[in-house]
Amino acid sequence: MKEIKIKTENGSMTVYIDNFFPCSQARFNKLFKIARQFSWLNNIQTIAEQLNQNFTERIRDNEDAKSGYTKLYFREMQKHADFRDMVESGKHPNGIPLTKEELKEYKKKQSSAISSAREYLREQKKIEREITALKKNLEMLGSLEM
Repeated sequence: MKEIKIKTENGSMTVYIDNFFPCSQARFNKLFKIARQFSWLNNIQTIAEQLNQNFTERIRDNEDAKSGYTKLYFREMQKHADFRDMVESGKHPNGIPLTKEELKEYKKKQSSAISSAREYLREQKKIEREITALKKNLEMLGSLEM
């Protein structure tokens, strides 16, 4: 786990980057206020570079994960549509009628596909919120006076 150490006159504090960030502007300012207050003990430039690298990596990783969840979402929505068509028509795509057991099975698969699609969409939106927050933290980091 990546961490930064901020020294104070009475000791030090360890900030676990992945747990602390993304954070609100107030928490961000408070952290750097402490670091600046004891600037003779802390290399603020190194801390900022470390955070910049971490934020950039996490944004890139989250963008990749988001695109993966988006693909999975559309795949599950397509399955749902296919199963829905089969259930509504009562026939296989080749025109052969479904048995009662098959119809029941395809209804379950249809329900499962839409549940999975919703879960993937939730994850995609959660990642999108984290990306937005990390970009905001990156912006705040860029606006710091060194």
